[in-house]
Amino acid sequence: MPQEAGQKKTVPQKLLQLFEDKFGDTFHGYYEGDPIILPQSKMPCLVISEPETLYDTGPTGMDEVTHQILIQIVYNKKDDFGKPDSVATLENTVDTIAQGRSEITGYFLSNSFMGILRGNFTIDNLMVDNVGSVRKGVVPRSEELLTVEAHIEVTFKELVAIDART
Repeated sequence: MPQEAGQKKTVPQKLLQLFEDKFGDTFHGYYEGDPIILPQSKMPCLVISEPETLYDTGPTGMDEVTHQILIQIVYNKKDDFGKPDSVATLENTVDTIAQGRSEITGYFLSNSFMGILRGNFTIDNLMVDNVGSVRKGVVPRSEELLTVEAHIEVTFKELVAIDART
């Protein structure tokens, strides 16, 4: 992930690294921010962005920072065309990788996004505060590109030391 020297990694960069370490070449592209028109050769891909950051006064000498994160799991709908009815659809594939659960225990699968997010209370210096929602559907990205996606909204909290308050 390119970044300026001496600059702390962003939350999306930290998450991209975590998920790339976990999923490897399951995804062909890992993006910070949504490029909108995705190269078909880079799908399936993962897109992570931070649409909102909130700041509040924390304990003495600290601020409490809330990071609203959007994780987008993106598959090319073309990959579903022409498959026999007995083959799992991309909607099922996306649902399984987003929030799949064990048939035996009911626990989230360890190789699903919910399994990773719910199984890691902290990631680096971030606390997983809330997994707000998982939305799935077909998204028209251009006239030529139709995708099947899961959007996971996650809230992380972090305490940041403040150099000096006056």
